[in-house]
Amino acid sequence: MSARQVIPAITSQVIALRRCCGRMRQHDAPDQLPDTLRHLRQARRLSQLALSLTLGVSQRHISFVEQGRAQPSRALLMAWLQALDAPLAQRNAALLQAGFAPAYGDAARGDPGLAQAEWALRHLLQAHDPLPALVVSAQWDVLQVNQGAQWLIHTLLPWTAELPPPRP
Repeated sequence: MSARQVIPAITSQVIALRRCCGRMRQHDAPDQLPDTLRHLRQARRLSQLALSLTLGVSQRHISFVEQGRAQPSRALLMAWLQALDAPLAQRNAALLQAGFAPAYGDAARGDPGLAQAEWALRHLLQAHDPLPALVVSAQWDVLQVNQGAQWLIHTLLPWTAELPPPRP
């Protein structure tokens, strides 16, 4: 049997397995709490047993929650999401899926409630001068730089000299 004959068979088996079992692709967002929790756990490459030891609950309870046969309390869900180091947006989504109110705010940049945090970041950037320092968003967008970083950027990337400098 040649390699060409083996590959289509394996591919068709995988496709059939995904169809019958409803396997979720990596980029699909789960819409139910059990799917969300299972996806987060598997993304961290944790077994149910390892997670149960971390949370101090039985592996059976973890399994029941991930199957949708049990509903976690708010405290357990918060500890679960903390143990999986889930992003705050996913924590809020999981809390909503479980029927609880979101725990974290999502204020936009420039919101008056974030004035102290923005002041602290500006102060930190100034304190680092003349060493380069940057403030970067979760999407890796450069939000703020200090004078040392501006010098470094213009030295290493001279074609950026024509671009307007980022806001201080």
